[in-house]
Amino acid sequence: MRILLVEDEPELAAALRMALGQRDMLLDHVATLAEGEEAIIAGVHSAVLLDRNLSDGDGLRLLPHIRARKTAVPVIVLTALGETDDRIEGLDAGADDYLPKPFAIDELLARLRAPPGSPSACRAGNCSRSRACCGGKGVSSSALPWRRQSMASMTRSSRTPSTCISRGCAED
Repeated sequence: MRILLVEDEPELAAALRMALGQRDMLLDHVATLAEGEEAIIAGVHSAVLLDRNLSDGDGLRLLPHIRARKTAVPVIVLTALGETDDRIEGLDAGADDYLPKPFAIDELLARLRAPPGSPSACRAGNCSRSRACCGGKGVSSSALPWRRQSMASMTRSSRTPSTCISRGCAED
């Protein structure tokens, strides 16, 4: 697997190069938006790891260039901007996944291994913001089977933004 890393912290880039290299993954590293755009045009990468706080701007500005190529290359945002609003902004901009720093390398590896069509690896073209991913096919969220209690639980929690719902609670 050949991965593009757009990151301006050389220490992190070196650590990722070593960790991914130990797992037979090739990491190409660039440090700026301009270099990232050039590397994306080459079209040789299986995945893109993208920082937001680059020296020449927000890494999210690369997402339209990536998506315009009509490829299904997954983009994982790796950034210190980890607040909920930041994650939502990144996902709404077209990122496939968002992993705030600091992160565990094993978690990054799991996200890179996620099969196409899984919720953590929805590919562009298969799903949109208003659709859920199911086996790689877009499925209208209105077609998903919801129990009345699940919707009531989610409605209650939406009134309290800091509340998290466990899967078990949502399925009750």
